[in-house]
Order: sequence, then structure tokens, then C-alpha cells
Amino acid sequence: FFSATTSMPDLKGVSRSLAGFLYNPGAPTWRVLTNIKASGIKDIKKPLIYNLLVSLSFIALQVCLYELDGGTNSQTLQDFQQVADAAFRYYRLLFPFVSIVGGFFIHTAFVRWWKMRDDTRVVFGGGMDASMLISAVVPEMRVKEELVRYISAAQALLLWQLRTFIADKDGDGDQDEEDIGIRDEGTGKLITTHTQFLDNLQERGTLTPAERQVIQNAKAPFHMPFQWFLSAVADAAERGDLDEPISSHFLLSHKISKMRGQATHLLMHLSTPIPFSYFYMMRCVTFATVVLTPLAMVALGSTYRAPSYVIEAVGTLLATYFMEIMWVVAISMADPFGFDSCDFPIDKDWNTSEQVMMQQITAPHKTPDIPSLSKGHVEQNAAGLGLIPRCSGWAPDFFEAYTLRNAFFTPHTSPVYSSTPNASMLGDSHYW
Repeated sequence: FFSATTSMPDLKGVSRSLAGFLYNPGAPTWRVLTNIKASGIKDIKKPLIYNLLVSLSFIALQVCLYELDGGTNSQTLQDFQQVADAAFRYYRLLFPFVSIVGGFFIHTAFVRWWKMRDDTRVVFGGGMDASMLISAVVPEMRVKEELVRYISAAQALLLWQLRTFIADKDGDGDQDEEDIGIRDEGTGKLITTHTQFLDNLQERGTLTPAERQVIQNAKAPFHMPFQWFLSAVADAAERGDLDEPISSHFLLSHKISKMRGQATHLLMHLSTPIPFSYFYMMRCVTFATVVLTPLAMVALGSTYRAPSYVIEAVGTLLATYFMEIMWVVAISMADPFGFDSCDFPIDKDWNTSEQVMMQQITAPHKTPDIPSLSKGHVEQNAAGLGLIPRCSGWAPDFFEAYTLRNAFFTPHTSPVYSSTPNASMLGDSHYW
């Protein structure tokens, strides 16, 4: 019922997944390198353009001093080249340190990102698992719908908290509707406040007026629907609206507790970022390296010919890309609930979860002829071949073929009969 307002990158042949973009690791190199939209280059275009302009300025300075000031005998050109050589030596000393620190930074960010991805899967995928169990053990449709509604409400409230936990996602200095990115599907208007979000949940029937009032003043809103779910399951077990009440109550409680725990993990990761001192050091080192790159690359153009100038420019772009993309990717993974290329489309995951849950709890009512959804569909086979379903709708040929196949390929260790069964044995109940 809600959709992200910020347009996701329109990638040809690439689909969105729970954790970023799906791509083919075995794709040809040229196809990978030409997929610029998903590469993150657009996020670092400013430093790339800035360093390229600086590099071109240095190249122009070299050309002017070489052509107009006596070629290689120009004292100014020699002084400039010495400064560039010194910058390049410092750059060579700095680069390994940047690689080590940056590699650890990226690894830490990726581990946190993967953990949040796993937690997200449990929270939104767990609703589908719970609804399958609900469909199997809760006979009353009204109870099924009530339980699924509570799960959907908890997921929706968590969605809001994840989208608004870090307020300024686009870096413009404030929190606006583009940072939240949730639109009311009915009116088409952007939702900008928590009150508007709750009003919308009430209008679509996810929350009742009384529940909405409780949620409005709750400290941790998404915990409340989980609590109501557990209370409803306990009440259903007491009223007799739950098949196998002891085991079913335990399984549903365990599933909901798991979802609630993983939701708390998500907020814990967001509220406990990488220590700022390390974050600050990483940014200082990468920023200093990026700024120094154009001057350091001048040392590669000491021949004062066109090929060396090309190497200067290309080297500047590549080094800038390596330094900046490492930083940008790590920052993007630190909060994967926005609109970057590696962020999770949690609004779509919530919609999918809700649709699948409703589909699962209505399946027995829409497909009454499926034998597996009816009671007492398994009968014991009197012919001695074991338990074979004989009700209308099953494929007895398949089960008989399966049983016979096991009969001929399962070793028999009884001393009474031969190890190789024959046709006369198939009806012997003692043999089986």
C-alpha cells in the first residue's frame, strides 16, 4: 500500500532484490563495466570531476612551462616536478595505509549490512512462515485475519522506524518527505509525519481506532502488535479455536518472538554505528589521499609527451574512484534503509509479505478440492504396501511406483528371505 517516491535506478536487465540488485556474476566483463548506473559512480561524480579538472590544469601548466619557458631547462618546471615527485613518494607511503584501514572499514560495514539483511529477511519473511502455520492450525477465518493483521501492523510500524531512524538520508541538511519516501497509495500524497502514517494505517484497516491511539503514545510502537498477536493466540487456544493448542501455541509464540527479536537487532545496529573516531580517521585519510592524487599523478608525466599526460588523467580518475567508492559504499551499507543501490526495498517487502499472508490463509477456502487441505485424506493400504493415499485427487500411480522402486533398491537383511525381492514378495506383509 505504500511505495518509495524516490525513483530507483532503472537498470536494464537487472531486478531489485531484498538486498540491492540482482546481477549475473558470470556476465561478460564488458557488460559489467558498462553498467554504470549500478556501479556507484554517480554518487562520487563530484570528486571525480573536481580531480579531473585539477589534473587537466596541472597538465596545462606542464605544457605551458615546457613550451614557453625553455623546455626541460625551465627552473620553474623543474621545481614543479620536484614537488610532484615528493607528493608521489608521500602518496606511495600513504596508499598502503589507506588500503588496510579502508579494507577493515569496508569489511566491518559489510558484516553489519549482511546481518541487517538477514534480520530483515526474518522480520518480513517470518510473517509468511507464521501465516502458513496459522492457516494449518486455526480453523476460524476471522481469527486468521486478525492474527495476520497484527503481523502486518508490526511490519508497517517497523518500516516507518527504519525509514526515519536516520533522518537526513539525502544529505541536504533536513528531514523531508524525500528522506522518508512513503506515499499514500489512495491519495497519492507523500506521508511526512508519524501521525499521518498512523492515520493511513487506520484508514486501510491495519489498525483500529483504539489500537491507533495506543500506538500513538507507545515507546516502541512495533512491539505492541506483536504483544496483541500473542494475546490473541492465547485467547484462541483457551476458546478452542486452535488445533493442537499446546504445540501450536508454542510454535506461533516462538515465531513471533523471533521476528520481534530480529526487529530489535535492526534498530540496535542503527543506533550503534561504527565508532566515530574510526569513522573520522577513515574520512580524513581518504579525503587527504583524494586531494593529493592529481599532484601525485604529475610525476607520471615526466616525459612531457601526450601519452604521459593521458596516463596522468586516467591515473587520477582511477585512484580517485578507488578511494571514494570505498568510502561511499561503506556509508551506504551503514544505513541500508534508504534509496541507494545497496539499500533494502523494505516497502516492497512489506507489501509482498502482506499479500502472501492473505493468500495463504485464504487458500483452504478458495481451493476446497485439494486433498491435502481436507481432513482425513490418508488411508492405510490393506495390500501391505504401507500407507498410500487413496482419496480422490491423489496420484496413486506415483505413490505405487515410489513404493516399488524402494522395494527393489532397498537391501533386505532378514535371514528368512532372499536379499533380492521378487514379485511374490510384494504382497507379503511380513517381508515389508
